[in-house]
Amino acid sequence: MVYPLDYGYLKGTSGGDGNELDVWRGTCPEANLDAIVCTVDLLKGDVEVKLLVGCTDEEKTEICDFHNGSEYMAVTLLKRMVG
Repeated sequence: MVYPLDYGYLKGTSGGDGNELDVWRGTCPEANLDAIVCTVDLLKGDVEVKLLVGCTDEEKTEICDFHNGSEYMAVTLLKRMVG
């Protein structure tokens, strides 16, 4: 599988699936937590939260498209509000 951006895990954490939290790393130089995506995988029967760090709006869309690429998956993007 080819991921559109850097993808990995946040050490020392525990996500909904019992594994470490998933992290997408975008191309922005600042490593701010920009958003999260909540994914539902009907085949696996699980729901996960994935962190988006340093992602542009275009990269956020790309991540959502990646997760929505299967008829068995759905994703909701929650952007961080600044202000």
